[in-house]
Amino acid sequence: MVEGVVEQRNDIGEWTKSELNGVFSPSTGLRTVGAASRAVVEFEDGSVIRIDANTEIVFDALTPTRISIKQRSGYAYSRVVASDSRTYLVQTD
Repeated sequence: MVEGVVEQRNDIGEWTKSELNGVFSPSTGLRTVGAASRAVVEFEDGSVIRIDANTEIVFDALTPTRISIKQRSGYAYSRVVASDSRTYLVQTD
């Protein structure tokens, strides 16, 4: 789900508009731009990260056994599906 402006950083560091309909790879960055912008990313296991306005995250690892996200700025909420075989990690300052 996307509200407002959501941008995705590509492999060469450029920010482009994102509809969140692609596959993310490690080092992919997402950011919401503006007070009315929000995004929801749902993972294969049903876990979800909700990204609030003016927030930036970077995916460090997206594997069947590990989801690792760096939150660089702003606010995010994670709803994690319990799993003995997967680690879900969010790193913040």
